[in-house]
Amino acid sequence: MSTLDDRFRALAKRLVAGFGAPVTVTRVVEGAYNSTTGTLSKTTTVAAAYAIVDAYGMAEFRDGSVERTDKRLYVAATALTFTPQPADTLTLDSTVHTIISVAEIWSGAQRCLYDLQVRA
Repeated sequence: MSTLDDRFRALAKRLVAGFGAPVTVTRVVEGAYNSTTGTLSKTTTVAAAYAIVDAYGMAEFRDGSVERTDKRLYVAATALTFTPQPADTLTLDSTVHTIISVAEIWSGAQRCLYDLQVRA
């Protein structure tokens, strides 16, 4: 980890917060089984952040992995306490989207941004 990596991560967070839209990323994880009730407990983790909203190009639509209503969002890695996963949800403008895929953009040896494909 270098000082330059730290500076790029901080810069990414400032730029996304300055030009992005507020979002909420939510993860629900099943926990321990309760034999008395026959149910699994659930733990919900919520993180507020900012995201740059982008569109997909024609090439992504042609290969079939992206649908017409999908959005591409960039979230600063330092803004979240966890790494987003497919099936987590992201709320943008009061609309809940499901995270379809996550790509990590690195600065040296550290995650800098998450590139999220989301679908309403």
